[in-house]
Amino acid sequence: MQRFIRILRDDYESVPNVALKSLYEALLDGAWSNLAPAIQRAHPRELPIERSGRFDISHGRGFLAWFLARWSKIPPAGRALPTRLRVERKGSFEVWRRTFGSFPHVSTQQVSRAGTLVERFGGIEFCFKVQSRDSGIQFRQLRAAICVGRCKLPLPAWLGPRVDAQEMPGDLEYQTRVRVTVRLPLVGLLIDYQGEIDQPEFDAKEEVCK
Repeated sequence: MQRFIRILRDDYESVPNVALKSLYEALLDGAWSNLAPAIQRAHPRELPIERSGRFDISHGRGFLAWFLARWSKIPPAGRALPTRLRVERKGSFEVWRRTFGSFPHVSTQQVSRAGTLVERFGGIEFCFKVQSRDSGIQFRQLRAAICVGRCKLPLPAWLGPRVDAQEMPGDLEYQTRVRVTVRLPLVGLLIDYQGEIDQPEFDAKEEVCK
C-alpha cells in the first residue's frame, strides 16, 4: 500500500519550476530536437500564445454515448468548426483554453515529478507519457483519476476512459495537426476531434525577413 501511494504521489505531484524550458521541452528532454519546427513553435517558452484553426468533432453512437457526452460537457459534434486556442502560464501550470465554435473547453497541464504530463479537465485527471514520433508528439496514457479537491481516486483500466492523442506537423509549415480520441469501456467512442492549428506569427516573421 505504501508503494502504491508513493507511485501515485510521484505521478501527480508537479515540478515546482520549469520556467527555463517550455513545458514540452521539459517533458521530452533530449527528444525535443527530434520534433518538426512547427511542433516546437506550438510549445514556446514565452506565453501566452493565441492560435486558431478548424476542427471536425464526432461523438459515439447510441443513447449511453450521447448521455455521457452531455453529462461530461464535451464539445458538440460538427464539421470544420472555427477553433481558438489560448495557452497561458500560471505558476508551474499551463492553462489551455480551447473554444470549438462557441463552446469553451479548458484544461490545465503540468509536469509531474516522474517526468510525465498531468492534464486535468474539471474533475478528471489524466497522466501521459509524452514521446516523439515521426517529428511529432505521441501521448501514451498511463492512468486516469477522479479528483475531489486535493484527493485523487485512481480509476482501474477496465473502468476509466482511454485517450489516444497525437500532435503532428501539418501540410503547411505554419500548421500542426491534432487528433484526440476518447473511448469508454462498454460504451466505445465518446468523442473524436481532429483538425489543424495555424501559427499566424510565423507568417509575420517571414514577412519581416523578406
